[in-house]
Amino acid sequence: MILTTLIECRFNAFYTLLAFVFERWQQMKKNMSKIITSFDYPPIPIRNYDWSAIREDYDEGDLIGTGRTEQDAINDLVCQENER
Repeated sequence: MILTTLIECRFNAFYTLLAFVFERWQQMKKNMSKIITSFDYPPIPIRNYDWSAIREDYDEGDLIGTGRTEQDAINDLVCQENER
């Protein structure tokens, strides 16, 4: 009984660690994908959102960086990813 409980406990700890490592690997893989930028120029007088940046494998609901310049949009995207 004690041995079974010990084995189950170690298996659960190993499984939890494995799940955590896999999740981190997925995040790192996503963060290593190419950044795509676009010049949007919305019809408003504020120029803070002229550029947007997304990841190459963008899916609905993923992060979008915005900025006055292309580099500002990229920086905004990377900053949002680091905050996650």
